[in-house]
Amino acid sequence: MTDDTERHALKMAKKKAARDKIMATNIKSNLWLANLAVPGMAERGGGTVTIISSIGGIASFAATGYYHGTKYAVEGISESLAIEVKPLGIDVLIVPYKGTPAVLT
Repeated sequence: MTDDTERHALKMAKKKAARDKIMATNIKSNLWLANLAVPGMAERGGGTVTIISSIGGIASFAATGYYHGTKYAVEGISESLAIEVKPLGIDVLIVPYKGTPAVLT
């Protein structure tokens, strides 16, 4: 490998690691916590799942596409979750950072 090729490969590996970390933090952590909370809420006859999101799931800005993609995913997954758990008496609350909470019922 040439020095340029090695530098490029290292740069791409760092970008992939950063994307994987954003994915784990923004999407997977919310799913993991919801999966832990919902069964107990269903047993008790209801509750509210609170999902922390950000304005990044509502509007996009330059040079932050991957971040915004994960936040849009959080919004979509939360909306689907709200439909799935509503018959169990469970609401889903999405709290966008520096925004007004939106209860999906």
